[in-house]
Amino acid sequence: MVKYITIFLFVATNLLSQNLQYPEEQKFLELTVPGKEHEILSKFQGKWKQNILLKHTSEELPGTGTIENKLIFGGRFLEMDALYNFSGYPMEGKIIIGYNKHTSKYFLFGIDGYDTKPIYVNGVFNNKTEELIFTGSELDMKTKKNIDFKIVLKIERENKFTYKVYNVFGEKDRLIIEKHCIKIEE
Repeated sequence: MVKYITIFLFVATNLLSQNLQYPEEQKFLELTVPGKEHEILSKFQGKWKQNILLKHTSEELPGTGTIENKLIFGGRFLEMDALYNFSGYPMEGKIIIGYNKHTSKYFLFGIDGYDTKPIYVNGVFNNKTEELIFTGSELDMKTKKNIDFKIVLKIERENKFTYKVYNVFGEKDRLIIEKHCIKIEE
């Protein structure tokens, strides 16, 4: 009899604790799986040819390259691996873009073979313009002042997207990097 009471109490306690935890558990699980916001990232998948124009100084520097984009970790993140060439100077870069359901914001993390500092910015998706817009600020080592910037990825059509970087001065944006990415048919 004691054995049956113990089993009953164990099962009842277990069921009761599961019911009390279920709503929190369900909410947590919903935050861990890709959602409709992640579907936007799939539009950037594939291998792309890039035509690039750097406008950092008064002199424009053209470049070309390729970028291979793939969804990773079950569609949670977009990994972008790029190879560039600017007047015979090769460079590589990696960007990870995702949507953080805990903060309800997109994020972009980027590193490259040119510098040791990473870029980490948050952003939003504009449904009307089909643009991922990331904003941030970084210290200009020459002036010791922060410079605001934004990165805009725009889906132009099924086989083309643009990637533009702007320095932001108040209400005025100055385009400093422009990439036109055309999908390579496989």
